Amino acid sequence: AITDDVGDIQGPIPNHGVTDDSTPTLSGEAEPGSVVTVYDNGDKLGSVVADPDGKWSYTPTTPIAEGEHEFEVTATDKAGNTSVPSDPFFIVTDYTPPDYDKLEITGVLDSVGDITGNIENGGVTDDSRPVINGTGTAGDTIIVYTKDSTGNHEIGRATVGEDGTWSMKPDLPLVQGPNELTAVEMDPAGNKTVPSDKYIIDVETG
Repeated sequence: AITDDVGDIQGPIPNHGVTDDSTPTLSGEAEPGSVVTVYDNGDKLGSVVADPDGKWSYTPTTPIAEGEHEFEVTATDKAGNTSVPSDPFFIVTDYTPPDYDKLEITGVLDSVGDITGNIENGGVTDDSRPVINGTGTAGDTIIVYTKDSTGNHEIGRATVGEDGTWSMKPDLPLVQGPNELTAVEMDPAGNKTVPSDKYIIDVETG
């Protein structure tokens, strides 16, 4: 198994999975007391001794390069016999944030009351849960925040569609008064952009 323990997306990395962890932890089982040697793309990374239960765990001491990795291990017993390499485990390390130029809140849609439609940036609305629309990179996750009188909060998430657009409705009503909406884009590896430009709306529900 290979485990990611940094960033927003943590836990086991599936075979052929992607991660933003430059020092992921490899673990497995071997003969107790044997020396397990870890290889990355055919190059030795390091070794570790399996514990009395046969379990072993290895974390690289230096960051591994961005890109594709094929991990294999061998086990050498106390007599000096070395096993054949294990089945390979493939991962892709990705440390590059999404394309910020594609990230934008393009509009906010009011669907409540007598006046409906798009709320202009800086406009007023009586809809406390307006639909927020935008653009980004297909397949990435959009995290939308509002900065209001009580602080800065996440208000919901959306997935960017194949056409590069996304849409979401806040999980909870926005508070009265000015709300500075921003979006952050996160790729499947967990890399994030900085916040998008602000889209400000003034919520006045009476």
